[in-house]
Amino acid sequence: MPLWIYNMPDWLIGVLVVGGCMGAGVGGHVLLPTTWRHGLVREDPTLLVGLVILVSGITLGLLSLCAASSWEAATRSAQTVEREAGVIGALGRSLGVMSQGESSYAKEQLRAYTRSVILKEWPAMQEGRSSLATWDAFDSLFRSLAAIQPSSAGDRALMPELWRRVHELLTLRQSRLSTSPASIPGVLWAVTATSSGLALGLLTLLPATRMHRVSAILLSLLIGLGLTLALSMERPFCLGACLKPEPFETALQRMDRWDQKSNPVWTQ
Repeated sequence: MPLWIYNMPDWLIGVLVVGGCMGAGVGGHVLLPTTWRHGLVREDPTLLVGLVILVSGITLGLLSLCAASSWEAATRSAQTVEREAGVIGALGRSLGVMSQGESSYAKEQLRAYTRSVILKEWPAMQEGRSSLATWDAFDSLFRSLAAIQPSSAGDRALMPELWRRVHELLTLRQSRLSTSPASIPGVLWAVTATSSGLALGLLTLLPATRMHRVSAILLSLLIGLGLTLALSMERPFCLGACLKPEPFETALQRMDRWDQKSNPVWTQ
């Protein structure tokens, strides 16, 4: 799907998709001349109704699969962002209790990396890619940790924890970036779109009775809602989605609060 679709607000996606499905299914059912409809279904109308039920069922099943895939990707992305921000906070606290010097520089690099995620990488992920500047910021953080020379037994005891955390941060970063592209395969979208078009087309051929018109309204609405749900959550980092960099902003704020508090261990 084109990126501009995902960058629309969710409500606008819903209006366009649901409105289009209702227009195609219900509008076609209302506007199709009665003589044409009677000519197409007079031989065996029950066969047409059965075909509508079959194609609609397949379509709703495919839409459920698309929506489940999008929901899983959105949930996994949100969990990854929370965990990554948590690791940043843990790294900041560990660096904050170490002796001053190289650890202070490493903490500034950690802040620079977090700001780059918020300001540079988030817009890049909305386009389905990563930020080279943020990769550079992470490399600078890695090198700054390598430059730390522990000066006490406590600092030496913290170094394995720092390296474990930074490798965990790299793993979570790669996991977050892997969820920014589309989560639904193109083939599945193509089959779902074709099935949806067939279902909406068959709805227009139903006999012009009140029951069939209500059926056309309900099925068109369900197809539109299913497509809206799948589109809204397929790319969780796009503008239209609800996933924001707030956990990273919170991690930065907590690092600042930590620095503002006096540490009696180092002020004596």
